[in-house]
Amino acid sequence: MLLRELTEDTHTGRSKGKVLNELAACIAAAIDVDIYNVYLVDEAAKSPLNVFDWFACYCSGPPRHVWNFERKSVLAAHVANTKEAVRLKDVFTFCSWSDCFVFGLFLQDDRFPSGLGVEYSCKVQYVLCLPILQYTGEVLGVVELLRETGKNPFTQEDEELTNSLVVWGALAVYYMQLYVSVAKQKKMNEFLLTVTRSVFQDIVSIDTVIMKIMNYAKTLVDADRTALFLTDTRSRELYARVFDMGDETEASYRTKTILCMPISIRGCVIGVVQMVNKLTGIFTQDDEEAFDMFAVYCGLALHQAKLYEKVRRSEQKYKVALDVLSYHNQATPDEVTQMCSREVPDDMPELILKNYRHVPYHNWSHAFSVAHAMFTVLMTTSHEFTHLESISLFVACLCHDMDHRGKTNSFMVKSATPLAAIYSTSTMEHHHFNQTIAIMQNEGHNVFEYLTSDQYKQVLGDIKHCILATDLALFFGNQSKLKGLFDEGKFCWDEKDHRRLVMANCMTASDLCSMYKPWDIQEKLVYVIMEEFWQQGDEEKLKGISPIPMMDRAKQDQLPQCQVGFLMGICLPCYELLAQLLPESQPMVDGAK
Repeated sequence: MLLRELTEDTHTGRSKGKVLNELAACIAAAIDVDIYNVYLVDEAAKSPLNVFDWFACYCSGPPRHVWNFERKSVLAAHVANTKEAVRLKDVFTFCSWSDCFVFGLFLQDDRFPSGLGVEYSCKVQYVLCLPILQYTGEVLGVVELLRETGKNPFTQEDEELTNSLVVWGALAVYYMQLYVSVAKQKKMNEFLLTVTRSVFQDIVSIDTVIMKIMNYAKTLVDADRTALFLTDTRSRELYARVFDMGDETEASYRTKTILCMPISIRGCVIGVVQMVNKLTGIFTQDDEEAFDMFAVYCGLALHQAKLYEKVRRSEQKYKVALDVLSYHNQATPDEVTQMCSREVPDDMPELILKNYRHVPYHNWSHAFSVAHAMFTVLMTTSHEFTHLESISLFVACLCHDMDHRGKTNSFMVKSATPLAAIYSTSTMEHHHFNQTIAIMQNEGHNVFEYLTSDQYKQVLGDIKHCILATDLALFFGNQSKLKGLFDEGKFCWDEKDHRRLVMANCMTASDLCSMYKPWDIQEKLVYVIMEEFWQQGDEEKLKGISPIPMMDRAKQDQLPQCQVGFLMGICLPCYELLAQLLPESQPMVDGAK
């Protein structure tokens, strides 16, 4: 009955000492024992034995007797060290009935010179002491059984029965500890889930995250106060942003126990949590292990909070920068009035002009020339572009090189510029389009604001398509598709995809308009273009990069060959294909030849 009750109670989370003490009581009842003691191995120290004797079976508090079992001074220490059972008889004690306590001794046994090491108020004559072993062979504890004078000595049968019960008891303790471990892990998982929901769903500021970490740390280890210190990697110092002052004044507060643990992310310590004064005793190894798991979530939360702060700060900087750029990019009312008063404007609105840099070739003059070339195509040819597509083509030409830095996409990528990090392909063309969108976002500058939602999306999509088409890396693919359709007789103006291929070819032809102009103009423009290329080559040399021959100032003698190759390989194929589709554009071919 006692064993059944003990088995049923192992899931209640009893302490190991109490479970084994009840086991010893079962053994004492089974083999008629007068006195029993249970000694446990201290798991923290791994060497002393803690005693749970018959005076304090269920009492809380520190153990009454502690011995180092490696020294084998007493019987229990000897059994724990040797892991072998011991049966003794003819043990006597000297009694002093005045104080009711007597020191027990064995008759000249050198194995344990201090005898039992415990005082008794009665005569003990027979002793049976067995080790309690775990399934791994490690010592869990020792059970010591005593019979008074006048009783029968312990027999081999008593030892075998006791050993059987001890084996069962060790198994019961194992499953009890396993249950407690699972229950503790379940509780920890629920706690961490609550932490995750609370911290990660509401990252407003790093101070908020710090307060939550401090509060949850207090709950986790049952601390009275907590403090979280962040690390300053530059000064290699700790600093605190939030303090937990508690309810008591600082003068009256006394620190008794402290648990200080690091918070790491990717192997780097980013903070330290200090927990002060455990409310229920002292901080234990279990508290450290629990916080180690909790610290992983703390590290992620702090890291994400810092990233959130950086992003939020970057957003504010972006807003300030956008405000400054908008002020300098926007045309003033006086400039608009002045522009409107001109009968035939020889310049375009200041807003677009301001967004072109002062570089040798890819400047506002080039943009205006390209827009003029496109305007000529749209007004003189029998194209079948829609009205919105025609507007998109013209606006795209005006904006197609906006904020050009006088450098090629290849240079941007090789130099690892911020733009190349943002746009991996067609780097500058994507930037030109985004500058176009930035202008239209300024109040009063969106010329398409009265279009419907679908029309607006279509126009922006066409403008992006046209600006990206000025990347010569895309020209050959577009030309091949368009030429294939035309040669096979499958080209149709009613097909949106076919018209977009023609739009791309028109953009390339207009972008290369300097190559079909009269010779005296073309010659001057070629040297302007080459000056920009040579400046890039000079900068590449300074960076230790070998420029291609066309951009190497030292190889100017190869300029004629480069220009002929460019005309024959890119310009003429582009013009000739456009002339097949739009015969009125034949002057482009003639001018280039």
